[in-house]
Amino acid sequence: MKVAFSLFAIPILLWPVHAVGQSAPTPPVEAGEAPPLDRAKDDFRRGLVFLEEGRIEEAHASFEASFTRFPSKQNAINSALTLDRLGREVEALERYDLVLERFVTELSSDDKATIQATVETLSKKVATLVLRTPGSPVDVTIDGARHVTVSNTARVRLAPGRHDLSASAAHFASWRQSLLLPAGTQAEVTVSLVPVGAAGLPNDRPARVEPDARGTTVRWPGYLGVGVGVAATGLGAYLGARALADYGDATTACPAKVDCDPVATEQARDARSLGWVSTGFVIGGLAAVAIGGYLWIRPIRVAPHGTGIVALGTF
Repeated sequence: MKVAFSLFAIPILLWPVHAVGQSAPTPPVEAGEAPPLDRAKDDFRRGLVFLEEGRIEEAHASFEASFTRFPSKQNAINSALTLDRLGREVEALERYDLVLERFVTELSSDDKATIQATVETLSKKVATLVLRTPGSPVDVTIDGARHVTVSNTARVRLAPGRHDLSASAAHFASWRQSLLLPAGTQAEVTVSLVPVGAAGLPNDRPARVEPDARGTTVRWPGYLGVGVGVAATGLGAYLGARALADYGDATTACPAKVDCDPVATEQARDARSLGWVSTGFVIGGLAAVAIGGYLWIRPIRVAPHGTGIVALGTF
């Protein structure tokens, strides 16, 4: 198999010796060690061998080792390509950004166009988050692992899906936000920390409640409810007894209920109506007793509010 492997029309690059000297200064070599350039070339060659064998993980590790020892356009692009093959699009895009920023003078116009087209294609597979802060720089934590310092604006690429953002600073209230980012979308989030104790936010210390702000216990509605209920129940009982007596007199005067005296018939009708009234009084009275008893056990509390009072509830 040939070593001419490609992704998105970008070829795996071989390391030309004449171009390496332009990429980075040669670090000092300790006694007994091979020069970083030679070691970087060895790592690079191993990466090409692993790539030819289809061992993408090992190939990426070798290209990364080569880049760490001696950064160059060649090992940076090959690292990005293997990251893409591994499905790590976010990291691949970050590596391509580094190539366009750090080695732009070494890229031909065709190389630039090809890499930019690759970046555009990969960008459709990830989500972009633009973080903004109106004040001083803020450290934002993404998904509890990734930390980004936002100074005015920061652009972050993320895998599609749900992400949890958080930020905190001394003397400021903690800030949290969660959002769902589909692939190929961009979202903007403003991180604004508010000083602790500002309006609408809790302070570090619990607010002190003045004695007069706790309210005054009011029990008279309970007494009133029980009193009214007892009176209504008593009245209902009296009317009920009266209705029973009248109805009894009417049925005595007209036991056969045929050809009855019209006066007795009218008396029976009035007795039935009075019975319904007495039932209403009894039911209402019992309800009033129940409500009054509850308000006596769980009294209402009121507190001053402006020129009047406000109920604080019974629960």
